Amino acid sequence: YQRRVHGHPENFDSSQYRVNFRSGKETDEVLQFAGYGFGLPMARTFVRYLGGELIVHSMEGYGTDVYIHLPDVKRSNLVVMNDVLPQIEGVVVRFLTQCVSGQPPIISFPERVAWANADINLSSGIIQLKEHPVQMVSLNLKSMVSWKRVAAFLYTLAAIQELILDGRHATKRDLYYMATSLFGGQSLVNETVEDIACLFRVPRISLHLGATSKGLVAGPLRFMENGQSVNCADFGKMGRSISPCISSIKDIQSGAAFLLVVEKEAVFMRLLDDDVCSRLNCILITGKGYPCLATRSLVHTLAAALPIPVYGLADADPHGIDLLAVYAIGSRGLVHENHTLAVPRLQWLGLTLGDVDQFHIPPSTFIPLTQEDFRKASSLLANPALQMLKPLWRSEVAKLLRCGYKLEVECLCSLSIGFLCDVYLPTRVA
Repeated sequence: YQRRVHGHPENFDSSQYRVNFRSGKETDEVLQFAGYGFGLPMARTFVRYLGGELIVHSMEGYGTDVYIHLPDVKRSNLVVMNDVLPQIEGVVVRFLTQCVSGQPPIISFPERVAWANADINLSSGIIQLKEHPVQMVSLNLKSMVSWKRVAAFLYTLAAIQELILDGRHATKRDLYYMATSLFGGQSLVNETVEDIACLFRVPRISLHLGATSKGLVAGPLRFMENGQSVNCADFGKMGRSISPCISSIKDIQSGAAFLLVVEKEAVFMRLLDDDVCSRLNCILITGKGYPCLATRSLVHTLAAALPIPVYGLADADPHGIDLLAVYAIGSRGLVHENHTLAVPRLQWLGLTLGDVDQFHIPPSTFIPLTQEDFRKASSLLANPALQMLKPLWRSEVAKLLRCGYKLEVECLCSLSIGFLCDVYLPTRVA
């Protein structure tokens, strides 16, 4: 196939294939779906998807030759790398069909954070996306704000397709820097990626878009990762960084008595310094605060592979309870992915307000609740999933509001520097 169009300047190089590339001058005179650089890169992506290639030869002032080479094979003989590619094709084809037919083009997907779309599954113990979501988000071209979201959505689809076809992976931060002028900020990238994953009902890793991992793991745990043997016990009192791609972990082996998930890195390091993994024969994991996807995925993977108890250790405050709930029943923002992340059998080990009397924690360690604590507590009390799946945890939130103070795990050091490892944990897991 050959098409003769206007020629481009001599410096018109391979950047023409970059999504969001513009060859002409920008203008605000007319609002039109053009100038965002989708046509050529998406055309090349689809051609490559079909096993072909698109080549551009241009001569300034004369014209441009565009060659599309396609193999003479049946569609059924093509290897589809994963089920994301056909879904991307379906969204784009529907959008273009609406444009050609004169209909207002619309892109629709489930509203991820709407409780109306959440299935609070009592049998599985997690929050899941309903099979037939009732509350949808519809992107159209009626306003500049919506135009930007449509452009970001289509750009991200094209970028994902190219990553899959090229066998590459990227982070959401990489995606932002590929089109900073289009996205305008990281938040639009994050929102768009999760909306696409929700629409396709796949984990984010299936989109070849991951995130940097911040979690740590330590203790008697061995596994194979990308063909290499890993022994987490070899990393001493620093712990091993959790890999961003948990799917690469195979052949998990451990003789640990239990798995302990710790809220804060400072407590994690305190426990490693006290040699808790050897003394209590446990695997220790921290997400350094609210966990990244990789940390949640590792906890889920280990819980599925090892028939041992899973405990959670966090501050006795609304944020600590919320954090453990994310590990246990999942988050509303990732309702489409919770089945690969949540661990319903996770037990809240502590800290709790009941520990004050049991272990004689001095009142001087009590910290008054802040306005942010009150807001988080109110949100948890209104959370229907917490009420249905973890009612005792919800009652602890109500206790916090009544007493007006919170406790940090580190307050146990007021009893003795080694109290957490020497007394508290052995008592709680007994």
